[in-house]
Amino acid sequence: GLDAAAYQQLYQAAAYQQVAQAYAGMAGAAAPAAQAAQAAQAVQAQQALPQPEADTAECVGQLAHISVAGCSHATVGGIVRGNFTANGQNHGRPTYRKDQQVNGLDVMLYYWDERDGPNFCGWWFGPKVGGDQVWAYHNSRSAMTPPTRGWKVPYDGPVDETFSIGPVGAAPQVPQVPQVPGFPAATPGSRQEQQAQMRLQHEQQRALQQQRIKEQEELKAKQQEMAARREEQARLVAERKQKEQESTSIIRMACQKIHIAKEETIQQLEQELYQTMQLHLPNCGFMMPKIREECEQVLLQTKKRLEDMARQKAIDEERKARMTEQAEKLVDDFNIKVAAAEEAAKMLTEKAEALTTIDTILQMSEKEIEQQNQVIQEAHKEANDRIKICHDYLQEYYMH
Repeated sequence: GLDAAAYQQLYQAAAYQQVAQAYAGMAGAAAPAAQAAQAAQAVQAQQALPQPEADTAECVGQLAHISVAGCSHATVGGIVRGNFTANGQNHGRPTYRKDQQVNGLDVMLYYWDERDGPNFCGWWFGPKVGGDQVWAYHNSRSAMTPPTRGWKVPYDGPVDETFSIGPVGAAPQVPQVPQVPGFPAATPGSRQEQQAQMRLQHEQQRALQQQRIKEQEELKAKQQEMAARREEQARLVAERKQKEQESTSIIRMACQKIHIAKEETIQQLEQELYQTMQLHLPNCGFMMPKIREECEQVLLQTKKRLEDMARQKAIDEERKARMTEQAEKLVDDFNIKVAAAEEAAKMLTEKAEALTTIDTILQMSEKEIEQQNQVIQEAHKEANDRIKICHDYLQEYYMH
């Protein structure tokens, strides 16, 4: 029931045990045997340390089919090992799908850019592109195709030096059992040694199963942690966008007040706009330059509108004063003409008074009557002329 990686670990452990037993047989004492076992464990621990990551990652190149080999992780190894086929693109780089599903799940190999933050940028193994569940990770941002080595298993663990990606059919490198310097190679022992080795293998198998369970729990916990981090980041992004929208709306409302401001309220509204911008503009994010430009444009347009209104008001007031002065002069001239017409009418009445009674007419001679009639006609004509002057004056200045 164990996979290839588990058998490799069992083989290494058995070899280390044989080295320790051989050294113990040569020394003939229990204490040196213990020292040999400690030395073998020290070699194993030294080899387990992660190696420094290279500045640049070697890539598989543009291949339609690739193969994943190695991976010492008991759980992840059985998931990711196998052949993969190119399956589209994500964020400008190729994606691959494993040719066979594992436990009913696809196994995807894909690249994710920095849109969710630098910690999520790189190459990933997971059941779906961009999902919260992941199995392995490579932090290369420059690799245009999957890196061949340098993969972390799990995603936040050390680099697994046995993990490799290459063309389909390439022979994977099998880790060699380390040889302790100064110790002879392991040789078959007695029956008791073989039984002891079998018991050791059984115990190691059980330990590996427990380790696999532990790794599965740790992997699940890390995936949950990663999902929680993504949710938290998404929540922060949503809050930031909402704050940007609210701040943008508040500033634009202040701009709207400026847009309809009057001359007597512009200074107060302008001061309120500056205070609003100082408080909310830093929260507008990438909209900050556009909002600032909108506010400046509204202020310029409103001030120009008020200046034009003030200029037109001054022109209208000047025209009104000039028209009022002209009207007063016209009224004075008209009053003079009316007075002259009234005077002429009065003179006509006085001149015609002599002919208003029969007695007066009978006492006058024909010549005197003609003379008086001539005087009346002249007075009548003068009165009509002056009345016509008044009428023409009204027609010229008031009727048009």
